[in-house]
Amino acid sequence: MTSDAHLHLGTRETASPYFLQLIEERFAPAEVARLLSVDGALQEMDRAQVDRAFILPMAFDAAHIPAGNQVLASAFRSHPDRFVGFGTVDVHELPSRAADAIDRLKDSGFGGIKLHPAFQQFDPADRRIFGIYERASEVGMPILMHTGVSTRFFSDRLCRPMAMDDALCEFANLVVVLAHGGRLWYEEAAMILRKHPNAYIDISANVAKDGSPMLLRRLLRVVKSWTGDLERVLFGTDYPSYTQTQTRALLEACCVDQPGQDGPALGRADLDLILGNADRLIGRINWR
Repeated sequence: MTSDAHLHLGTRETASPYFLQLIEERFAPAEVARLLSVDGALQEMDRAQVDRAFILPMAFDAAHIPAGNQVLASAFRSHPDRFVGFGTVDVHELPSRAADAIDRLKDSGFGGIKLHPAFQQFDPADRRIFGIYERASEVGMPILMHTGVSTRFFSDRLCRPMAMDDALCEFANLVVVLAHGGRLWYEEAAMILRKHPNAYIDISANVAKDGSPMLLRRLLRVVKSWTGDLERVLFGTDYPSYTQTQTRALLEACCVDQPGQDGPALGRADLDLILGNADRLIGRINWR
């Protein structure tokens, strides 16, 4: 089974303006409306033969979190075999309230938590938010943490993969997915995977300006060189910014059994592994 570990769903009312602006720069208005809809997401998944997706919010500010989470809950309740919800919480609440918010997500059927250091303006290594990691670990909800370059609207100073090292050292059962593989801090992401067995990455949005697979190939070779395999690398797209068809084509272009000077060969076995890894992660978590 192929799963997309990084798919955003929302509405114009629940999406942040900077999210909408980025999408509207890529697609015509009618296509934006289709892509943002649940039916549009399912159409794109079907086109690329993607069976299931982790669905993530399109806004992370406190005022829009409840409505954004509700959009996700409605989607995964309507399509439980296609979507796994990753809601978000206000990291700036008192730790006890944030922990309670995680409990509410769990009780509502969410499978994980999405956090974004740039959009939510927090340091992942700030011990004042470690209560979030502790509760996520206790209830078995993985955290999908944005890492790497985000958008021109926000500073990426807080988004380096190594910022998660402290939390992963402290909470042995915490499962963390480093979104985007730390782009372009690939070496840091690879070292987190090498050091922590509960760390994963997704490959979403590693798209070169010329559309070539160069950046994604570099990420995969760096990870395979440092860890020895790609067993904790998840297929992901950052939909609707990039579609499943586009990302799958890039991944297939990387996995052609051609060794390079910058790392080991990537072949069909790697392709099949990456496409199925998110589904295997679902098997590890108690998301229903």
